[in-house]
Amino acid sequence: MHDPASFVDLEIYPIDQTGSAAFNRLISGIHTDLEEKGCAHLPGFVNQSAIEAIQKEADTVAEQAYRSYNLVNPYFTVDDPGLDPADPRRQFEKRSNTFVPADNFGQNSPLRALYEWQAFTDFIRISLSAPTDQFYCYDDPLADVIINVVDPGDGFPWHFDTNTFTVTLGIQPGQGGGIFQYSPNLRSPEYQNYKGVSDVLNGDPASVHSLLLEPGDLQIFLGRY
Repeated sequence: MHDPASFVDLEIYPIDQTGSAAFNRLISGIHTDLEEKGCAHLPGFVNQSAIEAIQKEADTVAEQAYRSYNLVNPYFTVDDPGLDPADPRRQFEKRSNTFVPADNFGQNSPLRALYEWQAFTDFIRISLSAPTDQFYCYDDPLADVIINVVDPGDGFPWHFDTNTFTVTLGIQPGQGGGIFQYSPNLRSPEYQNYKGVSDVLNGDPASVHSLLLEPGDLQIFLGRY
């Protein structure tokens, strides 16, 4: 069995010291990043030896990846011919969706060990300011822990996440490309901002942030808006 406490750089990220001054400073910085940018980036969260173990695991199960390819708009909705052709809801691009399902990561999985570590769960919950009684590990046996696989030419086009947040660990960078781009707070529940969405789709970089996740980097991302 793996000890997830040995995976994390606890000097920089003391996630096992809930309530300590160092822990509170860490959380304060994450809260600021999430509020201002919708994204918190924690470089070197997982150490090199743990990443090597996770990379080895990923190589072992990569052939079990499920693949699908389709055309999507940023909202994952069907085309509405009644809208103007320039409306972002009518802008469809190719999307690849390739991932290794969670049932490939058993009890001896280093990735699962980190995911199921209570200190890690508590850290994510506190980072998101979520109430204890409203925060759970994902109950889907195929989707709680997955590894995304990206082949040459694959990618995700611009989209709004259907879930409130995602937590991503960088495992292995691409030989080229692979930069994560996002536009913070582009819309809200009260204002869809279709003009702003169209600007991003048409290549306007004014609101776009770019991030390259290196192996061991952790990202907490609020992607719904």
